[in-house]
Amino acid sequence: MSKSKVSVAAFISTNLPKQSINDGFLNAVSVYLAQMLHTTGENVIVEFRCGVDMMRGGSAAPMLNIRLFHNSDTMNSCNKGEKAESLAAWLARQIRVPMDRFVCSFCGCFFFSFYFTCHPKLLFFFFLQMV
Repeated sequence: MSKSKVSVAAFISTNLPKQSINDGFLNAVSVYLAQMLHTTGENVIVEFRCGVDMMRGGSAAPMLNIRLFHNSDTMNSCNKGEKAESLAAWLARQIRVPMDRFVCSFCGCFFFSFYFTCHPKLLFFFFLQMV
């Protein structure tokens, strides 16, 4: 798949307060995801929510949840564990949340680029159907 055809949407939530996140975090995430999935920054959407009520394993200690939708053929069932671990390690260095407090969910979408490039207003509806 050509670099310009790969689209990525990342939805990141954390229970950390906004003040604890570096100002350049969103840009850094966009650049990292573009490199990881072999696309350009123009094809990456990142939504980031801080201060979300979250619990994992009965603990409300700092944590992060990322849902990543993509149509890249560079990530598959054989390597997504390795990619998730790499992404979690990078994110842990950026925002100082232990890797065992991350949840990474990947969804490869064959028709994702169609919605992403042709019907941006339907993108939200499309994600609701995927979840």
